[in-house]
Amino acid sequence: MKTKRIISILLILSLFFGIFSLPLSSYAVTANAIDSFAQKLDKLNDYALEEGMSTEQSIEARVIVKSFSPITPFGDARFIKGYRDLYVFQYTSAQEAEKAVRFYQTLPHVQWAQQEKVYKAQDYAPSKDSVDYGLRYIKKSGIATAKVNVAVIDTGINKKITMDGEQEPGRLINSGYNTSDSGIFYSAEDDEGHGTNVCSIILENTPKSVLITGYKALNEFGEGEDLAVALCIDKAIEDGNTIINLSLGGEGESEPCLNEALQRAFDAGVMVVVAAGNENEDVAGFSPACEEQAVCVAAIDDNGNPESYSNYGEGVDFAAPGNVFGGGTSFSAPYVTAVAATVKAIHPEKTAEQIEQIMKDSCYTYEELNWHDSIHRNEGLRFEDFSYDNDYRTFSQYVHPCEDERLYYGAGMPNLALAIGMEQCADVAFSVAPGHYRRDNLALTLSSEAGSTIYYTDDGSFPTAASKKYSSNFQNTEQAQPISIEGIYAIRAVACEEGKAPSIITAGEYLNEHVAAESEFSISKTGTLLSYTGTDSAIVIPKTVNGFQVTSITTQFKTPNTKLTCLTLPETVVDCTINNNTSGTFNSLVYFKGNGVTNIGQCCFYNSPLCVIDAPNVKNIAQSAFYKTNIRTAYFPYASYGTSAFYGCKYLTSADFSLSNPKKDFTIQNNSFTGCYRLKSVKTNPEKNCVVSNYAFTNCYSLKDFDFSNVTTIGTKAFDAVRGIKAVIAPKLTSAYSLPYSTELLYAPVLTTLSMFPFAWSPLAVVPCSCVTLGGDAVTELQNFPPFFHSLEDLVFCAAEGAPAQSYAAANNFGFVAIPAILSEPENMGKSGGVLTADVIGIHLSYQWYGTNVRNNRAGTLLAGETARQLDSSKYTYPYYYCEATHFEQSQSSGGEDFTKSIKTGFTGEDVNEDNLVDMVDVSLVLANFAASPGSENDACDVDRNNQIDIADVSALLLADVYGREQHLSSLDLPAWEYMDKF
Repeated sequence: MKTKRIISILLILSLFFGIFSLPLSSYAVTANAIDSFAQKLDKLNDYALEEGMSTEQSIEARVIVKSFSPITPFGDARFIKGYRDLYVFQYTSAQEAEKAVRFYQTLPHVQWAQQEKVYKAQDYAPSKDSVDYGLRYIKKSGIATAKVNVAVIDTGINKKITMDGEQEPGRLINSGYNTSDSGIFYSAEDDEGHGTNVCSIILENTPKSVLITGYKALNEFGEGEDLAVALCIDKAIEDGNTIINLSLGGEGESEPCLNEALQRAFDAGVMVVVAAGNENEDVAGFSPACEEQAVCVAAIDDNGNPESYSNYGEGVDFAAPGNVFGGGTSFSAPYVTAVAATVKAIHPEKTAEQIEQIMKDSCYTYEELNWHDSIHRNEGLRFEDFSYDNDYRTFSQYVHPCEDERLYYGAGMPNLALAIGMEQCADVAFSVAPGHYRRDNLALTLSSEAGSTIYYTDDGSFPTAASKKYSSNFQNTEQAQPISIEGIYAIRAVACEEGKAPSIITAGEYLNEHVAAESEFSISKTGTLLSYTGTDSAIVIPKTVNGFQVTSITTQFKTPNTKLTCLTLPETVVDCTINNNTSGTFNSLVYFKGNGVTNIGQCCFYNSPLCVIDAPNVKNIAQSAFYKTNIRTAYFPYASYGTSAFYGCKYLTSADFSLSNPKKDFTIQNNSFTGCYRLKSVKTNPEKNCVVSNYAFTNCYSLKDFDFSNVTTIGTKAFDAVRGIKAVIAPKLTSAYSLPYSTELLYAPVLTTLSMFPFAWSPLAVVPCSCVTLGGDAVTELQNFPPFFHSLEDLVFCAAEGAPAQSYAAANNFGFVAIPAILSEPENMGKSGGVLTADVIGIHLSYQWYGTNVRNNRAGTLLAGETARQLDSSKYTYPYYYCEATHFEQSQSSGGEDFTKSIKTGFTGEDVNEDNLVDMVDVSLVLANFAASPGSENDACDVDRNNQIDIADVSALLLADVYGREQHLSSLDLPAWEYMDKF
């Protein structure tokens, strides 16, 4: 093992052992048990084969049970046991297995029982077909391919290992060049595995004339320095390589050492392909992905969605699949390298820039890759695949900070077959246009040019040669029958033919419902639907059955001959109170429409696969009504709801209750949205006070659009792990027992209780003297946070001198800035007519309005009883009005002097007495200057405006104007606060 002194910054592998490290110790402990159980399972498979069952049949007829006590088979079944309390029972039919599951679930010592389902292997990339067609075309057509040398600068190369276990002799080359601090000095032998995996992808996807040479710049831990990489780049250029793959990266721009090496490669006409990185951040902050001399590649999944870890940005040139070897952009880059090398082999005269343009012209576009229907769950951001804790960097990596998904794609995913000049198949045509139908028979046929084969999917996934086959060659014995559309289908199709490039992807969504006959239903005399005896799964229920108007559907409703997938209720139905937790009636339901429904009962859609609900007139949603459904949006503008109503709706992105009109405050109940990972926005009625109850938004990692202007109470852990909200501007907030983790600014002028502090970098809390309850266990919890994430000194309180916040800040080593009332300057006085709003917001204020006959805010007639911040001037006849706001701070020490200041609004700029008022911009600057220690140097007069940001946005947030145009304070952005930690 050789050792070298590290000269420069480390460059970290884009992904090391996938997204998470494997629990190797656990695997080692259970290795014998796994082997033994695998042998038993193999014998069970042999038994199923002997019984004449296919693989699919045997799996569907199999039941797995986890039991802490021994169990015997239900019915006639072979079984095995012995690993982690698992039992596997093999039945001879799926129906017998289904009955057995129901029996095992009744046993008290059984933890769970399930019927096995079929999982089919998928190609690692939707691009695989393009590669296969292209390489076969090159081989069969006899096209000459020139020698192309590709360099892989990584952890090295193992010539004995490839993706498929085979290789052409001499295609993998050990350069003998090692600049890392591990391995043998005169060998690029891989001692980690990452580099070999990268090489194998290129080997698998290129013709024989492409040679891959490994250079070792990264050590056995996948780390290296920029000098080591730069030296390998230079060596690769010297060795005659025309393409270099760099599946590595580090934070920040490239240091000159590496940047110059990249420039030398560019000047030499060598294409350098790099991984975008796996931080789910903009590539502009990562090297070498950010460099213009490099071709940057982001990662997508099998369905063409952005991988949750992939970096993005304007600097991305291409997207490619990254879900092999654990996943990562490290394995997206070599796919693009392979396409570039193949094009170069056919067109050796082309320059690097020309090859890049050819690849861009060949791409599957963003629209083709990222198409989604409204039902199927093919999103790339699979939050449920990950575990989360209080480590900011763990869960923040998988929150989607990029608003424009196009920034993950660049030009798209290269289509190798098209890039090498193959003629492209004609597009697939659909015989019926996508849309919503109500036909008894809706038959869809697919067509393309004669001789081509159409591959399609009906669940919205990306079609490949492993998908369902639909031939348009009428002499082909495999001619498919028309696709019978019942319910919801998401068709995506591609035409393929040997010797041609696959067509573009054609896609469409269909919904076909059966208008059920009255004879297929039974109903009570009160209008409650009792049963549906038909066999269709997507139905429209008529308004009347047997002369009775259908008014409700309850848990009594049964469907013995079908499992409902789509259900449309007549407008006469007001109540939908099925308890799916006990009845299972909606266990297959994905679409629901009920324009007349006003009441949704407890557990109505509980744990169902419901994706789309169209019921805009609902006024009441009971407890757990949508518990762990798959709904995407919750548009119930008039509704109030019970606890856990949307608990665990992991695909929910928005919720709207903006027109609700309860008799009391609008309450976001306990656990209402817990675990809604993708939830971004929630709208409540802006005219009603709002109470946010305990755990309401726990683990809503993506939430960022929430209006705090009418929030009066925030409960315990209500926003736990929420990191998309930076400003909590809450003029009515009296009690806050928690705040979003990402809070950078808390403005709460009437707050009395603050039990948990903001968790963002350099957070600021503006609180009044009335806020006397502070801390609790907050300090302890802050101290338990990872030190890189938050330190106690980062928190700054802004309050009046003598406020409890000042002494609390001193006792706990927090920062403190003393501020008086905050005043903005209107252009002129308030004139009569309409509602006027006092142009002052601050801490501990009282108000008194005056009327005046001349434009003067120094003398006027007191308007008795007008002590609110707003004045309805239509009750009076004065031409001008002004408000006197009194700022009062009571001394916290015995015998101390109380502080009182009167501030008059309605002045012109010339009337301002600068000694008694605080200019809004100066206050902004004071708040922006937290990096300096609190004290006299933070006085507004001492601020160096040349060195600070003028945070006009803060001025806007704390402003309510005198002309009656009251602003919604929390609807404004605070972009300047994002840069506070840089001062």
